[in-house]
This record gives sequence, structure tokens and C-alpha cells, in this order.
Amino acid sequence: MFFIKEFFFVLPEIFFILSLFIVLILYPFAIKQSRFTLKVDDVIISGHLSSKSEFLSSFYLIMIITIILISIIPIGESIFLFQNQLYLSPMTQFFKIISLISITLLVACTTTSINFPYWEEVIILILFFTLSVLFFISANDFLILWLSSEFQTFSLILLMVQNRNSLAAIESAMRVFSYSAFMSNLFLFAIVSIYTHFGTINFSTLGLLIDYDLLHSGHVDLNMITLILFSYFVFKLALAPLHSWLITAAEGSFFLITSFFLIVSKLAAFPAFIRLFLMISPYFGNAYAIITVISLLSIAVGTFGALIQTNIKGFLAYSSISHMGWIILNLAMPSMNALLYCFFYLFVYVFISASFFFLLFIITPVYGSTSLVTLSDFSLIFSLDTSLTISTILILFSSVGLPPFLGFFSKGFVFLNLMEMQAYPTLFLLIVFSAIAAFNYLRILIILLVNREPVTILIMPFSFGKLLIVHLFAILNLTAIVMIPLFFYFLHYMILTSL
Repeated sequence: MFFIKEFFFVLPEIFFILSLFIVLILYPFAIKQSRFTLKVDDVIISGHLSSKSEFLSSFYLIMIITIILISIIPIGESIFLFQNQLYLSPMTQFFKIISLISITLLVACTTTSINFPYWEEVIILILFFTLSVLFFISANDFLILWLSSEFQTFSLILLMVQNRNSLAAIESAMRVFSYSAFMSNLFLFAIVSIYTHFGTINFSTLGLLIDYDLLHSGHVDLNMITLILFSYFVFKLALAPLHSWLITAAEGSFFLITSFFLIVSKLAAFPAFIRLFLMISPYFGNAYAIITVISLLSIAVGTFGALIQTNIKGFLAYSSISHMGWIILNLAMPSMNALLYCFFYLFVYVFISASFFFLLFIITPVYGSTSLVTLSDFSLIFSLDTSLTISTILILFSSVGLPPFLGFFSKGFVFLNLMEMQAYPTLFLLIVFSAIAAFNYLRILIILLVNREPVTILIMPFSFGKLLIVHLFAILNLTAIVMIPLFFYFLHYMILTSL
């Protein structure tokens, strides 16, 4: 009976897999039906009519139903399924919902911004990527975690090379593949070492065995294993010094794929990272010192890297590295407040980054690719629409961290956490980095309002729905602060019932 109940809890994943198989089965028929052949003056022309709208409609339907199924399944505490291989909790459910909503909105806002050669293949790959995210978040076993991570990486690499006419995209994909393969082999070595020492690769069982060994022997030697596992997640979260792959991936991808790297991939990796860090770090003596060093190095690399960037994708990638450094810096202090601040900053980062990408997606020239390539292109926005200019200013202010925007509170809680730790040298360094980071975003504001240039390309009319999304997210960057106490209450509940 419980075996049947287990399938009930993974009903969203089952529905998603079945839907994906149906799409895969119908794909050859859709391609066959959309082929055409013309004969003009003894010249035969053949081609393929895009079934983009049909595949997009199917994609939205699958995503919406999956979100609804995840939302209605009652989970009030941690649940372990299929011999503890999968883990469900309020935290995993919330991360899944946020990830699915992010993917859906990002795809919805970019459908007119990019003309892929075959949109059908892109939608299928995005569905595979989404499936890997769902299992990555729920993984309670190293093997499931590794398979989900590799599935996600291959999906993103295949999405990168959809830009088949770009040598830079193919080169970036090969570099990301090489980096990922090396780190994947290291991770497999750590898994084998864990299984050799403990006889299990299950997170829950491993935690119990570590406590048992510590109780009877008084010492558990996990230094090498912990270092490799931590390095793998440093790579997945694109923290310094294992960050260079993210710059390569961002600059060689379409904006949609870049948004997946900078937003969704971070969301997918974070629950497993937090659980493993809380489980192993107490037995690794230098864990909190390493967290502090990695965080400060990431903030420094991201801040100074963005300072010399003129390309928007590179700028966003370096900003992401800096923000992830701020996020995990909260983990340098083992306390409930530190975890609350960590999760709060993560979701604020996702919200601000999504706002930025929605803004970039809405500006579409008639030839079908984003017009914003360099930071100087932000001067176009002022000439296009006054309301869009105001929304851009609100998003930039929140990114800078000015009060009373969301970005101010996310960084303010990090300062509060450091003051509780009495880490005043670290606090001083963060103030310096914050000032430099503020200049990085304010120079975009100067370009937007002062260094204005005439519009030299023909811009497509704005979609009312997408313009509304940009304005809504921009306003929420200011007004959502009234929901912070309620959100902290939910985060507290989520942590207590999930970790």
C-alpha cells in the first residue's frame, strides 16, 4: 500500500515524464506534416514549416499542470521514497515550483526574441532540462544526484549548440563539456570513496553512519571526500575559483540559455548543497573558514570582473558569481538566522535576475535577436518607452542594493549576520565591494539617462503581456518588502520541516 502511495507523491514527475514521451512520439509526425516541396523553373525547393506555436502551447500546458500537481500534493514534513533515493519536503516542493515558474516565464518572454532553426527541438531539450531539475532537487542519493546533474548539463550543452551558425557557441559548448566532464569524474571518485568507506551512497544513511563512527571512534576522516564534494558544488554554483566556465557558457549562449545557467541551475543545485553541507561540515574542521574564503573570493572576482565588462552576458555572469558569494557567506555561521538569510538572499537574487532578463527579452528588433548586446545599448530604452525606462531604473536600484528595495534587505541581512559573528574585517571588505558593485550598476543608469544615443535599428512593437510582466516585477522589487516578515515565517517553517 505504501508503495502505491510513493507513486502518488511523485505524480508530478510521472505526469511530466509521460508528457515528454508523448511529445517525443509526436515530434516525427509534426516534422513530417510540416515539410514542403516547391518546384520553381525546374528547381526543387524543400523545407520545413515551423510548428513553433503548437509545441509552445504543449510546453505551457505541461508546465502549468505540473506546477498545479506539485502545489496540491500535501507535504508537511520530510518524506523519503523508493528506499530513500528520493526526498520530498516543503523545501523541495517550493524549489520545484519556483524553478518551473521561472522556466515558464523565461520561455514565454523570449519566444519572439530568438529564432532557433528548429523550435521543436529547443522545446524538447528544455523539457529534458526541466525534468533533470525536478530530480536534482529531490535527490537523496549520490547516484541520483550525479545522473540528474549530468542530464542537466548535457541538456544545456545541446541548447547552447542550437546556435549552429555560431562558432563561438560551439566552442563555448565544448569548453563547458570539458570542464563538466573533469568535475564529474572527480565527483564519481568521491562517490566511490564514500561507498568504499561506509557501504552506502544514500544521504540519510550516510548521516547516520557518520554519527555512529564519530560516537564509537571519536574521529571521522572525511577531509578528502568533503573537499571533492564541496569543489563539485563550488563548480555547479559557479563560485570562484571554479567560475570561468560560467563566463564561457553565458557569452556563447542565447539569452534564454544564459538565463537557465544563471537562475535555474543555481536553484536546482542549492537544496542538495545545503543538505550535504549541514551534514558533513561539522566533521570537516576548516569548513566555515573555507566558506568565508570562497565567498570573499567570489565577491571580489564578480565585482571586479563586472567592472571591466562591456558585454551584457558577461556582466550578468560576473554579477551572478558575486551574488552567489554573498549568498553562501551566510553559511559561515552555523545558526538558524544564517540559514534564513541565505535562503532569503537566494530568492531575492532569482527575482532580481529574472526581472533583468524579462527586460532584455522585451526589446526585439525585426531581425529576431536581442538588440541589447553591450552595456551601451541600454541607451535605446530611454528612446523607446518612458514606462520601460522607469521599470529599468527600479530594477537597477534593487540590483545596487539601495533602500528600500529588495536588494538592500538581502545584503543588509548579510551585514547583520557578520555583526553577530563579530567578523568586522570581513564586514569592511564587503562594504568596499558593495561600493564598487554599486558603480557597476550605476554606470548602466548613466548610459540609460545621460549618454543617450539615437535608435538606429527598427524595434518590434512591445507585447502588452510581456511589458506588463516587466512592470510587475519592477514594482515588486520595491513593494514586496511588506511581505518580508511573512516570507521569513515561511522560510523558518520550510527549514524546520525539511532540514
